[in-house]
Amino acid sequence: MPMKIRLRQKQSIANQIADFLKEEGDLLNKVTYSAHTGAPVRYALIQKFFGTYEGLLAYLETFRPDAFPSLEESARAADPLESLSKKSTATG
Repeated sequence: MPMKIRLRQKQSIANQIADFLKEEGDLLNKVTYSAHTGAPVRYALIQKFFGTYEGLLAYLETFRPDAFPSLEESARAADPLESLSKKSTATG
């Protein structure tokens, strides 16, 4: 039974932080997140459940990829294969 409670807490923390990152519109690093006054979860709690801030980000990438809208948009905007295909069709 304790594992289910811990998993629910971990998911709840991840959801709160994912929503916070979506509102901010930017991916914060460890220092800026812990210094942010509006952060929903203390950094010590992140360490307790995820080990590190990078562990939290890895968890969010898997279970809440919508928390990274700026990364998805920049990846779509800078598609290197698309620019190469335009160059090859223009010359050939």
